[in-house]
Amino acid sequence: SGAFRLREKMNALYITFIGASAFLWFSIYGYLFFLWVKACRKPRPLPKLSECPQIALVIPTLNEEGLILTKLKDLENSDYPSCRINVLVVDGGSADRTVEHVKREIDSGKNIRLVCVDKSSGKSDQIRNAFQLIQEEIAVVTDTDSVFEPSCIGELVSRIRPAQQGPVGGRR
Repeated sequence: SGAFRLREKMNALYITFIGASAFLWFSIYGYLFFLWVKACRKPRPLPKLSECPQIALVIPTLNEEGLILTKLKDLENSDYPSCRINVLVVDGGSADRTVEHVKREIDSGKNIRLVCVDKSSGKSDQIRNAFQLIQEEIAVVTDTDSVFEPSCIGELVSRIRPAQQGPVGGRR
């Protein structure tokens, strides 16, 4: 009777071990299989824009002297028509030469507006101030350290425009 009970307990442990192993195996390799299938699917084609709407591109800054010129240069590589992009740099009280660099770009004829928020309580405050100033129906907010693919803005706009959806976010 004691040997029989021991054998029953061993069988229960064996079945539990096999079940737990199968669960772990399927959770790891099943997830990888799911990702592989998803990656192999054809992406949905982008809707074609009959016209490119005017957009606001908001760049909140605070002591971004080393990055702001690179970001403004990055925007020039966009395949979205530059005449349809209104760049708004919102400075939160930089102590470095960020504002000076932006003013120099404005003086060189670039389509950039600079707004200085003296007592900014952070990036969200700067973005809120920017949204009070823009009139475009679509706004794209980007950091100075983000790098856009040339087609990024056009893809965002084409995804938003047909459905008239709300906010869309991305992260590199």
